[in-house]
Amino acid sequence: MDEAGSEHLERARRLAPEIAAFAERIEAERLLPAELLALLHEAGLYRLLLPRSLGGAELDPRRFVEIIETIAMADASTAWCLCQAAGCSMVAAFLKPAVAAEIFGNKRAILAWGPGPARAVAGDGVYRLSGNWSFASGGRHASWLGGQAPVFEADGTPRLGADGQQAVRTLLFPAERAAMTDIWRVIGLREKALAAYRAGFRTLLFPAVNLKDIGDIPPDVRDRLELVPVETMDEVFAIALHRVILPQRVAGQFVIEVDDDETAGEIEIEGGEQPRAARSSKRG
Repeated sequence: MDEAGSEHLERARRLAPEIAAFAERIEAERLLPAELLALLHEAGLYRLLLPRSLGGAELDPRRFVEIIETIAMADASTAWCLCQAAGCSMVAAFLKPAVAAEIFGNKRAILAWGPGPARAVAGDGVYRLSGNWSFASGGRHASWLGGQAPVFEADGTPRLGADGQQAVRTLLFPAERAAMTDIWRVIGLREKALAAYRAGFRTLLFPAVNLKDIGDIPPDVRDRLELVPVETMDEVFAIALHRVILPQRVAGQFVIEVDDDETAGEIEIEGGEQPRAARSSKRG
């Protein structure tokens, strides 16, 4: 194993007991506590896939996975947040060096992003972005956020790509320019049903063992949902394929809103320099 990979793996192993000690607090607070974040930053665990030119470790995938696996054995939520942030950080290689340095120059930088109904209006070398994104894993720890949005011309017509399809971009902006609404409380069938309903879903597949909890779902929501109990993944696939349901995700941790009137005009992203790697969202 290369020296950087060995060093970061050893750091992860040393931190594992401390991470495990935070597990109950993470579960109760539904985020990584500030003290734990400080330890992770100090160990460089948020910069595992970031290019060396930006102070990252630039590890190869096998080394990276081994480190994340080590963290996951201590606490899965911490590993999830680190893994998602690392995936987002890889966008740095596709940005102009000055832009990448602005986003990742801070050693405590974290980028999180996700999909959702949004709109990006192209201007003179910039985009005006507004939207409501349904999740962004690690969003409450992030210094920068990304919002995926279809692109429109200034006159309101869709901007088309070479393939004739509407262009879609993930635009990056400072986290303080977004407002977060906490909607991610999914312990139990009630909260899962509420999250699905708020996200616009009208069919909910759930484990048959939770049938006893259907009464916990508010009647006005229960009456508007098709609730389908399942016992095996074979049943899930059979239902999904039969109905031609494309893979989707129920609303994730937080809704990120950017006010069109007050904020969108302030968010300027350089045109023509959007990272190819950012065109597909990550689970947030």
